[in-house]
Formats: sequence, C-alpha cells, structure tokens
Amino acid sequence: MASLMTACGLSHPQLRAQARWTVAAIGATLLFRKLERLGCPSPATANADAWLCSARDALGSRLSLDLSVGLLLLGGLAVLALASYLLSRALRKAPVYLLDFAVHNPDPSWRFSRADVRRVAEKNGTIPPEDIAFMEKLAFRSGLGDSTAVVPAIQAAPAEKPGIEMARLEYEQTCFSCVEELLAKTGVKASQIGFVITNSSLFNPTPSLSAAIINRFKLRDTTINYSLGGMGCS
Repeated sequence: MASLMTACGLSHPQLRAQARWTVAAIGATLLFRKLERLGCPSPATANADAWLCSARDALGSRLSLDLSVGLLLLGGLAVLALASYLLSRALRKAPVYLLDFAVHNPDPSWRFSRADVRRVAEKNGTIPPEDIAFMEKLAFRSGLGDSTAVVPAIQAAPAEKPGIEMARLEYEQTCFSCVEELLAKTGVKASQIGFVITNSSLFNPTPSLSAAIINRFKLRDTTINYSLGGMGCS
C-alpha cells in the first residue's frame, strides 16, 4: 500500500490565550458578585469577609455604578477573543495528514487457495507431515480466503529458488503500480514530493527501495528518502 502524506506541527497559542481570558473573566465575575452580596453591618465586621467589606467601602459608589458595565466589558472581551480565535482557525489552511492512498490489485494468477498450502509444502520434500498438517490448519483458521494473493516466487517453490531478483520484481510490481495510481488520484506531480519513506519487513536491498521509487518516477535529486527494513513483522 502506498500513501501520500504531509506532516504539520500543531500548536494552540490562541487557544491558551482564550482559556486565560475565560478564567480571568470568571474569576472577576465571582469576585464582583461576592462584593455585591456582602452584608457589612458595621465598619468593624469581624468575620472572614472583613477585608472584602473594606475593599468595597474603598471603592465607594463607583463599584455599584460600574459593576454591570464591568461585567459587560469582561463578557464582551471574552466573546471577542473567542470570535478572533474561531475566525483565525477558519482562515488558516487546515492541516492535512493523509491526502489519499492506493493498494495493489494483484493479477488473478497470484491467487492462492488454502488447499495450495499443502500442495506447495509437499513439493518441498523436506517438511515433515506433522508440520504440513499444522501449516494447513493455520491456513484454514487464519481468516484467509481462497482468493488470497501470493507472489509467484512462493507458488513456484521449490522449482525456483526465491532470490533477490524475484524479490525486487515483486516489489516493483506491487509498489510502482500503487505510486502511479496514487499520483493520478491526487494530481500531485513527482517534482512536488519532498520526501519518500518505504518500509519492508525483510527485503532490504541496495540501492534502497525508496531510491528505486525516486529513480523510477524521476523525483528531485534533493528528495529526502528513508528506507526502513529488516525488522520482520515488528
């Protein structure tokens, strides 16, 4: 399977700023409401709210007159900050991680039924009968169907010994067709691709698999490429 991706780092300074504005507005609102509802029967109020009473007395009548205006301003600032954040998100180009993908559609001659497992294993001549029975049991219980594709190199064994040439042919047939389809579906030109990453469980030749794609599709000489391989099924 081949996929065309673009990576983009994400940070949210505006979101953090909006959160700070919201917390400040909520805190100020709670403080104003606390001051408004305080009952201060005398200047010498000896309870935990004495300092709040003193603060309210110091503010005088301006607090009662401007309380509604202050709350309205704080709410307006919070709404304005949120609107600015949403507008910037709408105008900014959305980050995209996966543009499209393509999967190789093998030739019908690659179909390998579960019964073929026994046929190929018996042709090998070196596999014990109990191991063949176990392999056949795995094939029928693994969820694979009788239309599963298996490369010709394996189907032809042991008449033909799989080697690097067969492995490279298998790679070219499966990968190049995917890349061709992917470029056609996305409309992306080869010259627009900045990096190529390939991953193969076992086959890790030189030149690398990523270099083979760059050479086949005439990508730029400056294209960064990574060829991951030799990790088995990990």
